Amino acid sequence: LLKLIVTQGGAEDKFSCPTCRTETVLPEGGVAGLKDNFFVLSLRDTVEAHKDLAGKEDDKVPCDVCEVMASSGCVVCEEFLCEECARAHRRTKRTRDHEVIGA
Repeated sequence: LLKLIVTQGGAEDKFSCPTCRTETVLPEGGVAGLKDNFFVLSLRDTVEAHKDLAGKEDDKVPCDVCEVMASSGCVVCEEFLCEECARAHRRTKRTRDHEVIGA
């Protein structure tokens, strides 16, 4: 952040937001006082999940519901599902419109 402020030549308590480009005042707590960007946090969690999958030697991931080997996953719930749980997920009223992707 300090490097950004120096390159912009502005005051130390104001800077241009790197996402929306609006002038932003740095809160009293400094960088720690800024609000979390939940989109970025979700993206980070997704990348970590992919790293975990890629790091598994046998490429077998347990179903998040019943612990049998997963063959698909729900994009909305971010859960790994076996074939039987995926079928139930597609039938359940609350989750029937979720996108379930097969492996």
